[in-house]
Order: sequence, then C-alpha cells, then structure tokens
Amino acid sequence: MTTAAIVTPAVSPESTSRRSGLSWAWAPVILLGSMVSGLLFMMHIALDDPTFAVESNYYAKAVAWDGTQAQLAENRRLGFRLSLPERVTAARDGSVELRLTLRDAHGEPVSGALLTSDAFANAHAAEISALSWQELEPGSYAARVSARHLGVWVFRTVVTRGADRFTSTLRAEIVPASAP
Repeated sequence: MTTAAIVTPAVSPESTSRRSGLSWAWAPVILLGSMVSGLLFMMHIALDDPTFAVESNYYAKAVAWDGTQAQLAENRRLGFRLSLPERVTAARDGSVELRLTLRDAHGEPVSGALLTSDAFANAHAAEISALSWQELEPGSYAARVSARHLGVWVFRTVVTRGADRFTSTLRAEIVPASAP
C-alpha cells in the first residue's frame, strides 16, 4: 500500500504579518471616506432645506462694520421712530396690507420720505420681497406684500429724506384671516 503524503506550503511569519498589515492600511481610508460621505450627505440636506438661508453679502457687511456703526450713530442723531402693528392679518389670497408710522424725535409725523424694505418670513429667510412704501398721509405709509408663509416677518427698512438716511429692522406676525 502506498501512502500519499500531504504537502502543505510553508507559511512564513513575514507573509502573514504583511497580510494583516495590509488590512489595517485600509482603516484610515475607510474612516476618511465615511467622514466625507457624511459631510456630503449633511450638505445635501442643508441645501435642500427651504428654511435654510445665508445672509447676502455677509462678508461685505462684516468688512463695512465701521459704516454700520456710523449708520447707528446717524439713526440716534435723527431719532426717527418707525412702528408697525405687532400682528397683521393676511387676506384669504395671501396678500397683506401693511401700514407703518414714521415719527421724528419730537413725536411729529415725518412726511416726504422715501421708504423701502426687504421683507421675509423669519422661517423662510431665503425668500426676500422688496417693498416700496407709499405715503398715505403725513407720517403714515403703506405697502403690500404677498405672504406665502405666515408667522413672524422681518422688515429691514431704509428711510431716506433729503440727505438723511435712517435704518430700522421691524418685526410683525402675519396671521391668517380667521385667527383670533
């Protein structure tokens, strides 16, 4: 009877350590790949979010900080006061008639001013509407906005009268017609 010998290849300790070293070499690649994938996924979610907004010209506004401080000093010097009702009711078609009052430092109505506003729903700040206010009577101005979104709205308003320029940020809640 003949016996067959089983021959096994010789495995050196060097070849097994090279294989296990190769598998660990992929660990940083897998970790970095999963991190980049996660960041891309979060960026996709943020950019598809309709409530996500970036302040326009934010870098230019930051660089112009001294100009902003000078405008605040001018606002104090002028002493104008803008007021808008805290709650405004939207019509059934979504349009909103806004009325604001403009008074000087002594409480007298200011007439003959040019008022413009950038208006947006606080929860949808990327959708900005430009408003031009029309003077109804001295110190009383009106504008119309289409309110696709209800809730708190922000009105960044610029008042120009002659060489004077006044800025103010107003807030009002736009409610549906049936709200109490």
